[in-house]
This record gives sequence, structure tokens and C-alpha cells, in this order.
Amino acid sequence: MAVRSCEERETARIRKTRLREYERRETTRLRKTKRRDYERQKGETTKDKKARLRDYERRNYENKKDETTRIRKTKLREYETAKDQERDYENTKRKKRDGEYSIERPRKMTHQRQSMDGSGTLALVTGAASGIGEAIARRFSDEGHRVIALDRSGRALKQLAGCVPNTIPCVFDLNDLEAIPDRVSGLVKAHGAIDVLVNNAGAWCYEPLVDIALDRWEEIYRINATAPFILTREIAPGMIERGDGVIVNIASRNALVSSKGSAAYDSSKAALVAFTRTAAGEFAPHNVRVNAICPGVINTPANDDLLDDRETLDNYLKLIPQGRYGEPEEIAGIVHFLTTNDARFITGQTLVADGGQMAFSDWKKLFDKD
Repeated sequence: MAVRSCEERETARIRKTRLREYERRETTRLRKTKRRDYERQKGETTKDKKARLRDYERRNYENKKDETTRIRKTKLREYETAKDQERDYENTKRKKRDGEYSIERPRKMTHQRQSMDGSGTLALVTGAASGIGEAIARRFSDEGHRVIALDRSGRALKQLAGCVPNTIPCVFDLNDLEAIPDRVSGLVKAHGAIDVLVNNAGAWCYEPLVDIALDRWEEIYRINATAPFILTREIAPGMIERGDGVIVNIASRNALVSSKGSAAYDSSKAALVAFTRTAAGEFAPHNVRVNAICPGVINTPANDDLLDDRETLDNYLKLIPQGRYGEPEEIAGIVHFLTTNDARFITGQTLVADGGQMAFSDWKKLFDKD
């Protein structure tokens, strides 16, 4: 510890002395001030005190009067507003009773059940030659809507058009992304505005992540994510201009729960689900709804290998609470529901149709021997 010099000690002593003197003077000043105030109040005459009290009461009365006036005006405005509303309501009832007035109802949606004369809603369904797409095309046709069935298989589309009324076959490969805008424009000029878009076409591959070729990866994304984006970009402006339209994207439960060996398929379907939410948010103010459906395993030609393997089939069915695979017609029913007025308040949602597989799994069944 350093030893202070004499000068330092003297400086500290002087500083303390000055501080004590300052505190003493300040205390004396405050004491004198308080005493002067006390003596002034003590010497106040009765007349001055009464004047001071009267002034205080006057200010208090004016403040209360202003507050009472404000409250009275507020209540008067509320009363007049209520009377105006009641008067308008009575006038509306009278006019409606006398046939002079019809209550305006919300804008009617166009996607209701139509007659089967070919004059109903026009829907574009991709991948419509088989499986879920074919079931969707058939369901729309049954509901009386015209259906543009788009697929790369001309033979399958010809068969579909031959047995499904109101079907407009369109042979097109969605891998040709640059040609999609011109094809959409041609369809609109030839058949009219498209009211419903169903992005159903899909591509998949089952390979380990490290073995997937770049070309194959890009092909999966072209069909599952990029083509739906371009179709939506080209068709949605017409829907927005009319203030009405529905877009349904067929994704997969793999967009939510991934599987081994399906990185390209799973990630592309997840991208489609995210795209659905963004598009729904942007289009909602224009009364254009966008939703996605995530089917589980459906009984379609794409799953023939899985369905033909009896052992694999039996084991996988143990993971599905309903104990069966879905049917294409069940997915088609959900798609149709989303295009009706019953679903007009549903947008930006992802509906899972997998027999309860994601919601509940009874793992003990996997070890049952029977």
C-alpha cells in the first residue's frame, strides 16, 4: 500500500473541511427558508386564507364541471348513434317487407355444382391420364364441369376422353417449362378462362441421396415444384382479375414426414406445400384460394410394385390405423370439396389424407406374428 505524502494529506484535510463548511451553510439556509415560510403562513390573515380557499374551490368546481360536460356529450353521441342505427334497421325491415329493398349478399362463388351440359366451371388438371389425376377429372366431369386433362400420354388421354364427358385432352410434357406459358395462353383462347387449377402431375425416384444424379434431381423438381409455379403464375392473373378462382396442389405426406431414399421427392413436395402457403396469402385479398393435399399411399398404378408385394403390403398396412390404402376417388372428393362454396373460407391449408398414419402409429403391431 502506497504511503501518502504530507502535501496529499493536507490537501485531503482541506477538502474535507470545505465540504463540512458547505454542508453546514446549506443546512442553515434551508432551515431559514422553512422558518420564513412558516412565519409567513402563520402571519396570514383570516381574509387571505378565505380568499385562498375560495380560489381552490372555484378551480375544483370548474374542473368537475368540464368533466361532467365531456361525459354528457359522449353519452349524447352514443345515444344519437344508437338511434340512427335503430332507425336504419327499421327502414331496412320496412323496405324489405314492402319489396322496395333487397339485402346485398356476399359475392356468389362460381364453383358450385353445375349441370352436365358442358357449360360449367373449366378446370385444368395435370397428370390426368391415370391414378389420382384421372379420378379428379372424372369427378369434375360428373359434377358437370369441363375438364382440360393434361398429360404426356396421348393414348391414355384418348381413352379418357372417350369415356368421360366434357373432357378436353391436352397432350403436353411439363418438362418443357419454357413452353408452358404459350400452351396456357392457347388453352384460354380456345376454351375460355380457367376457373380451377389442379397441379397433380408428379415425378419420383427412390435412390440414396449420394447416388442421385443432378439431371434426375432437376427433373423431379421441374415436375413437382417448378411446373406448378409456372402454371400458377400464368393462370392466377386471370382469376385475380375476375375476383374468383381455386388452385389445389397435390403434394404428399412425404412433404411432412420424410422417407429413406426419397430426398428429391420429399424435398420437392415440401417446396410445393410452402409455395401453397405463400400463394394463398398473396391471392386471398382477390378471392382466389390455394390449398394443398398430402395423400398417403393411394391405390394407383404408381404403387403397383408395393401393392403386389404381399409381405411388404401386410407390414406397411400395420402402420395405417384404418388398415388399408386410400383410393384415388377419395382424393378426388377432397379436391372437389375444396373448389365448392362449402370451402370458401379455407385457404393456405395442407390437408393430410393418409388413413390416420401421421396422426397415430401403433408400433406394437409391427412385431405381431399373426
